[in-house]
Amino acid sequence: MLNFHGLPHGGVTFSVADIAFGAACNSSGGLAVALSMTIAYMTAVPAESRLPAVAREVKQGSQAGFFEVVVTDEAGILVAHVHGVAHRVQRRS
Repeated sequence: MLNFHGLPHGGVTFSVADIAFGAACNSSGGLAVALSMTIAYMTAVPAESRLPAVAREVKQGSQAGFFEVVVTDEAGILVAHVHGVAHRVQRRS
């Protein structure tokens, strides 16, 4: 999962953020799907780095939820910052 520089590929960092975002936007019991996610990469990290991600709800409306995801390295250095918008969907019977 490394890019041609030997560093973790940006897609891997995005996937880590996406998993945290999905968990956060579906944690209130309803079904939610991503409408958009915007990522800003802040720094590169070595290949052996662990990349924990923390997502938090910024605002929840009746149909749209706004979330922030922070991806860091083990030392807490910011690797990526993500803004996500989720859409609450009605379950079909």
